[in-house]
Amino acid sequence: MVSDEAAQHYQLIYAAVRAVPAGRVTTYGRIAALTGRPRNARQVGYALKHLPRAEATTTTHFSTANVPWWRIIGSGGIVSMREAVADRDRQVEALQAEGVEVNGYKVDMRQYEWVLSQAQEEAVIDRLVSLE
Repeated sequence: MVSDEAAQHYQLIYAAVRAVPAGRVTTYGRIAALTGRPRNARQVGYALKHLPRAEATTTTHFSTANVPWWRIIGSGGIVSMREAVADRDRQVEALQAEGVEVNGYKVDMRQYEWVLSQAQEEAVIDRLVSLE
């Protein structure tokens, strides 16, 4: 169970993750920075771990059906370890289905990183701030 404050921040994290386009990846740290907490990359990981499954009945409108959690990877371009290896493999398969090449659980960030111009980044942050 997470606190109300954490749950509220998770909603911002999910909204930020939804902004990452198909065929691109970004890092836990980048999502943390976009949500105003640049030192909280781990919290992004926790939020994605607690993302409700698509088939679960939930009061939130965010779930694995509409939040592309697989587009968020470790800072070195590494698909992060999971409690179950099958979940890590599922992330690799989802990335590959979008055209992202994954070699040995590693993504070439120079080719696939979601890069925003200053104006685009400000627009994403403005959208997130409006959700708070």
